[in-house]
Amino acid sequence: MMKKQFAIALLLIIGSSSSVHATVLGEINTSQGFQYHGEPFNSISLTWEGDYTVEAGGGTRCDLFEPLIPSDTGLIKTISPGTLDFDSFVSFLTNGEDEIIMHRIADRSGLGYDESDWINMFVPSYGPDLYGYEITEIRLAVNELSITYLTPDRGLDRTDYYADLTYTFYGEPVPEPATMVLLGLGTVMLRRRRA
Repeated sequence: MMKKQFAIALLLIIGSSSSVHATVLGEINTSQGFQYHGEPFNSISLTWEGDYTVEAGGGTRCDLFEPLIPSDTGLIKTISPGTLDFDSFVSFLTNGEDEIIMHRIADRSGLGYDESDWINMFVPSYGPDLYGYEITEIRLAVNELSITYLTPDRGLDRTDYYADLTYTFYGEPVPEPATMVLLGLGTVMLRRRRA
């Protein structure tokens, strides 16, 4: 009888932990265009800077995706923990502080906003960012990307680009300590009864 109760309790614990699926936590939409005078280029890099401050002249650089080319338009790219600078970037989005995050395209132009103004959150939050959640995946939708090299303009090489991008954050709530304690106590009690 005890073995049967322990097996049922174990199945309930496993079932409840695996029934939590990653959900859409929020997203950031950005579109930028820029004219660059200098060496032509045919791809753009996407860089985020967390904890950005004007005084420091920047923030912690986070590269999330490989450089993009115009034929990537319409693609959806995905990264998860351990990929490039995923973990570093996610730490800024889940620390409970309303920091400025800067998005740079091609290391040339950038848009910076407070997290609370930029992240379109789809879940209740415990702070100005995604505090209280574990981000398990970031998807990048390349809605539009164009790079055009123009013949020298007054003796200068010029490249125009335009990028329309959507970053979507997936994850799940971090279990509350009280819930973890109750599950642990239940397991201990079942083991004690068995002994």
